[in-house]
Amino acid sequence: YYPEDTFSFRELRRGSYLELYFVGDINDSRKGFSILVEALRLLDEETIKRIRLKILGCSHTELEKRFHGLESLGVTCLGISYSEIDQATYYNQADWLICPSMQDNSPNTIGEAHMCGLPVVTIKGTGSAEMISSGLNGLIVDDADLVFSLSQAIERLERVTEDNRRRISI
Repeated sequence: YYPEDTFSFRELRRGSYLELYFVGDINDSRKGFSILVEALRLLDEETIKRIRLKILGCSHTELEKRFHGLESLGVTCLGISYSEIDQATYYNQADWLICPSMQDNSPNTIGEAHMCGLPVVTIKGTGSAEMISSGLNGLIVDDADLVFSLSQAIERLERVTEDNRRRISI
């Protein structure tokens, strides 16, 4: 991966919205995309207007067929890419990687995100959580009421200032 000056990417849209990033197969229940969708649906309308979720790993048709109407929640599909350059560019453009996987022991996406200075939101009690120091290189969401906890975490992410964001990223 090729970390770039990620803050210059983010500077282009400063103040306009918070960009979240999900990487994985939306049809694989182990990746937790359906949990993320449920969490987005709990957000109030004003919060939805201020966030964007970009997904790498699915086609537009597949997303629309499986999860109809996600555009209204600020969700867009980047398609499928095996190019390291494309993937690193997407990581560098995002503010946070959301990794709601309940079963991945040590997902590559977290290491890739960290190599690009991108903090990660993941779930307590998973192998992913062992890769995160909450408040240092990401946030760990409580697994007791997962959908609600993830929704609350997304709302908190929006309030993280750019200075705090720089401290949180590696």
